[in-house]
Parts: sequence; structure tokens; C-alpha cells
Amino acid sequence: IAQFNLDDISLDVRSDVPATNAQTALILQAKLINKENRPGVWPSLVLSLKDARGQVDRQRIISPNEYLVSELKMQPMAPLSEYQIRLHLSLAGAVATGYELKPYYEE
Repeated sequence: IAQFNLDDISLDVRSDVPATNAQTALILQAKLINKENRPGVWPSLVLSLKDARGQVDRQRIISPNEYLVSELKMQPMAPLSEYQIRLHLSLAGAVATGYELKPYYEE
């Protein structure tokens, strides 16, 4: 996990999809960076949504299959490379007041 960084992270409400009390359509964008001089297994991503007190309200694990284009799924992330993530999400409930995105491997 230490070989990856996430940069330029944004989570925005989609303006083309009306929000409801039950669902919010979002766009998650980030740059995944392999900062090591060796290939790396694509990590999952943990998106933590936070309430007004800064406490984690909800979490979602995003697998590489969700954010990678098909031709990259069968190979590791190249050394010293970057990958731009743009993912459409639909989350239950109201929009959170804060969020955090981190690389993650299941143990």
C-alpha cells in the first residue's frame, strides 16, 4: 500500500442526475500514483463519507474492476506511473459533509 498515493481527489454531485432523498449520484475523480520503481498490484479504494462531526458515516470499497479500463485489469500498475480515475457512483442517503479516499488491500 505504501507504494501508492492518491492525488487530485474530488467527489462531486452529478448535475445531470436529479438527487432524491434515497439516492445521490456522484462523480469520483482521483489520480492514482505508483511512486515506486516496481510494478504494483492494483489496490482497491476505500471511500469514507463523513458526517458534520468528521466521523465516518458510510464506507464503500471500490475494487480495481470498477475503476480500471478492461485492458489494464490483467496486468500490474506500471512502475512510476499515474492512472486517472473517473467513476460514477450512486450512494444511498444524503450527501456527506466530508470524504476521504485511500488505497486498500484486503487482508
